[in-house]
This record gives sequence, structure tokens and C-alpha cells, in this order.
Amino acid sequence: MLKTRQRKKIAENWRSARKRFLFLDYDGTLTPIVSTPDKAVLPKENREILEEIAGKKDTVTSIVSGRMLEEIKRLVSLENIYYVGDHGLNITGPSFNWTHPKASEAAEEVRGAEKRLTEKLAHIEGVLIEDKKTSLVVHYRNAADKENQIRQVFEEVACQAVNLKKQENKKTLELVLAEDWGKAEAMKKILEKENYLDGDFILYAGDDNTDEKAFPKLPEEAHTFAINRPQTSAKYMIDTIEELRDLLGKLSE
Repeated sequence: MLKTRQRKKIAENWRSARKRFLFLDYDGTLTPIVSTPDKAVLPKENREILEEIAGKKDTVTSIVSGRMLEEIKRLVSLENIYYVGDHGLNITGPSFNWTHPKASEAAEEVRGAEKRLTEKLAHIEGVLIEDKKTSLVVHYRNAADKENQIRQVFEEVACQAVNLKKQENKKTLELVLAEDWGKAEAMKKILEKENYLDGDFILYAGDDNTDEKAFPKLPEEAHTFAINRPQTSAKYMIDTIEELRDLLGKLSE
């Protein structure tokens, strides 16, 4: 939990900066973790705070997600901000669109992996296989009692992939592009596009393993926040999404 003096200092640094960059994960950061991805709806208060921040001068707001780009745009539905989808493979924003050059290779293998996993896991109730076009996610939150069986099948399919690598998150098993590329690299592209300079304010908050990998890759002065993670390389730990909302509310004033 942030101490009062920490919150005050962060707000002071935010307001005094030449330029401000806000990067936020979606699931588990702006919305609670829910049983299935379709239930993760952005709370009205969070949307209003984001809209207020995004409208401020010299402030660049970005939503950085593992969801498909079009999906995260639909869920947030704010203009004049950046959206990073597919764990950094796709970016869109004001006068900017970018796709990783190897995204098509990932998409081709994802289709085959999705077919094999569907065939092998169809008999297990509660498993959700999510084809994100350039990545694939097996959600087993609602089939946790069959986790070992699900993992075994996932490993068998993953071993056949050439351009995909495995990664894990909260009650999920994922196949993503086998490149040293992720959320941090996508954020750096936005910083470059928006002429980031040393001393500008960066705030990045996230809750899962992909965020954890990104925290140490950002500029040293970045204010990184881990949501409900007992161990983290982030500079600050926050217990709940409500605590993050309170902080963002202060920054929106």
C-alpha cells in the first residue's frame, strides 16, 4: 500500500514534469480479475478518470494489454490515446499504427495450435481456449481441478510450435511470438514517437507476469506499480485496483 507521503510526492512529480506518460494494463489493473475475459468491464469511474487524464496538455495515455488490439479499443473506447494489443505486437494511436513484422508468422501457427488444443481439451468442462490471432490463451480458472491434465496437453501442443513460446499468467497458459518482444518494447516505441526526454514522468501499472517482465526494461526513473503481486521488481506495490484508481484520481485533478 502506498504511504501518504509517497502518493503526495508522485503527484508533485507528475504535475511538475515537462511531459507525462501514463501506461496501464487492463485486466487486473483497471478491471478486476473475473471468471471469463468477456466479463471484464471497465468501471465508469475509471473511464471518467482516464478521459480526464487523457485530455490534459502534454500527457500521453496508453492502454497496454495482452488482448487483441481491436478488442481493447472497444473495451476502453477513448479517443486520442494509444492502444497496445497482443502483448505489444500491435500499436495504434494518434497518427500512428504499427504491427510487428513477424506477427503473421505467429498467426499462422496459432491457428494450428488452437485446432489441436480444442480437439484434445474439448472433454474438459470449464476450459476456455482464446484465439487472439497472434497468440493463444488457455484459461483454466473454471477447470482448476484438471490443471495437471490441461498442462500436459498444452505442453504437447507447445512443443510442436516453431515461432511460438510458452508463458504463464494468472490461471492461464499462453503461446506467444517467440521473439524478445513484449509490452516494454511497445512502450518504448510510443516514448520514441512522442519525443520522450530524460526527466519526463512515466507511470506504468500492471498486475501479471508480462508486466513484471516489462518493469525493469523501462527508463530507470519510471514509476512502476505492481498490483497485488507479493514479489515484484516494480518500485511500488499496490494491493487493489481501487488503490490505483485513487492515485489516478489524484493525478487527474
